Amino acid sequence: MGCLLRGCLSIVVLIVALVVVAFALTHSVLGNYRVFGNAMAPALRSGDFVIVDKVSYRFHSPNRGDIVVFTRSAEPSRTFIMRVIGLAGDRVTLRRRGDSLEEYVNGHMDSESRGNGGTAGKSLTGCGRPTCTYTVPSHHVFVLGDNWANSFDSRLMGPVPENRVIGRVLFSYWHSRA
Repeated sequence: MGCLLRGCLSIVVLIVALVVVAFALTHSVLGNYRVFGNAMAPALRSGDFVIVDKVSYRFHSPNRGDIVVFTRSAEPSRTFIMRVIGLAGDRVTLRRRGDSLEEYVNGHMDSESRGNGGTAGKSLTGCGRPTCTYTVPSHHVFVLGDNWANSFDSRLMGPVPENRVIGRVLFSYWHSRA
C-alpha cells in the first residue's frame, strides 16, 4: 500500500510540475491574444485567438510580412495586431487607385494591392492626398491592417517603435466566424 501511495504522489508531483512549466512557458515564451476588430480580416477576425512568439524579436528585428502584436505608448494596455510592411530606413509609398490601395516599399510595388471597399469618408493613404510617402525611422516598423478600410494603423498612428512590438503571430487556434 505504501508503494502504491508513493507512486500516486509521484504522479501528482509530476503533473503539478508540468502545469507550472506550461504556465511559465505561455507567459514568457509564448503569448495568447484575442483579436479585437477586423483590421486583419479575412486572415484574422474579431474574436479569433492567436499564439504569439514573444522571444524571437529579442534576437532580431521583425521582418516584412510578419503579423505582429504591439502596444502604443498612448494606450499601453491595449494590443493591436497588424502586418509589417516597412522596416527601419524604408520609404513606404501608399497610392490610391480607385478603391484600391497600392503599397510601394523602396520603389518596389508590394505583391498585394489592397482593395476591399468601405472607403467613404476615409483617407486611404493617411495624409489626405492620393499618394503619400513615409520614411520609417530607425528602430521602428510601419504596419498596415490587411483590411485597410477598417484599420487604425501606421497611416494614422505613425510607425511603431520596435520596443512596443510584443511578438510575432505564429498561428490562430480558435476562429470566431459569425
